[in-house]
Amino acid sequence: MTGGNPETWLAARLAAGKPPETWKPVPAWYYQENGLPVPPVPHQISDQGRMRNAKGADLADRPNGRPRELPPGEQYRLINLCAGGVKKTVHVAHVLLAAHCPEDRDGRQARHLGRGRACRRWNWYPEGVAWGSQSENEMDKPEAVRIAASRAANAARGVVVAPPRPGLLRRVLSIGRSFRRSVR
Repeated sequence: MTGGNPETWLAARLAAGKPPETWKPVPAWYYQENGLPVPPVPHQISDQGRMRNAKGADLADRPNGRPRELPPGEQYRLINLCAGGVKKTVHVAHVLLAAHCPEDRDGRQARHLGRGRACRRWNWYPEGVAWGSQSENEMDKPEAVRIAASRAANAARGVVVAPPRPGLLRRVLSIGRSFRRSVR
């Protein structure tokens, strides 16, 4: 189910007789992939994107500053994963998918499926995040964010995109009509 928000997702889970929240351990390969030693008791992450350490204490997440165009409450979430005295900052969605859906990860990106204003912070599996291709991930972003990102990328490359000249479309259409008349 895509779209909606956590309140509707929770209601749908409860109506279907499913538990409101399911916890799974962070897989050993995820620690190794991020340069961390595998702890004897791994962290756990719920299908609602909440994470707790080996002692059962909830870990706080925070915004990562992206997309810059959005306020912190609507940005992607980061969390500190600590093991063996080493700390690594990781995306909540990546850890969530590693624990709840590890089989589909090869060559894929984490997608945020919610369509609300704050969908990047709604790390619910399977309602809010899933693995997908880069093009699917780009199309999930709001149009305003995609346009702002393309403008920033063009500016960084030094590409100047001139605004369309007024009346240009009208002239092009007029030329097309006169061409069609002359071909007849």
